[in-house]
Amino acid sequence: MDILRSISPAIAFKAANTLAGALLLGGGISHLIYHSLTSIIVGIYAILFGLIVGVLEFYPLSPDRHAALYRHASFFYSFIGRGIFYILFGVLLLDHYVVAYVFGSIVAFEGLVFCILQFVPIYDIPPSMQPPNPDEEAQPVWNADSDAV
Repeated sequence: MDILRSISPAIAFKAANTLAGALLLGGGISHLIYHSLTSIIVGIYAILFGLIVGVLEFYPLSPDRHAALYRHASFFYSFIGRGIFYILFGVLLLDHYVVAYVFGSIVAFEGLVFCILQFVPIYDIPPSMQPPNPDEEAQPVWNADSDAV
């Protein structure tokens, strides 16, 4: 029991998000095996979002890409957003094979835990889920006139 108390929350959240990304990849690949249009579409999206979750955990984004991702997919930066996202894809993976049922159940359960963490403030948001600097001056400026040379 002392081992569980010695684990930092940031490492635990990194492991949980990495597990969810890996399970999304595995569930997406298992959906590509079953040849129906809906299964292939769900498989492609699961693989795509599994890669995105993995990149968010292990690859440091540049400030402008970080701001763009926050602008277009801000749900990745809150417990409730990731929780609903994981529940959605966990339920979508519940199809065809036992492996897909196991992967989908684990991802959906992890999403439920993330949703609960939004309303029970035990932990702060981990570093991999921190939104970019909300300061207006720190945000990149997109100026159309500077591109027209």
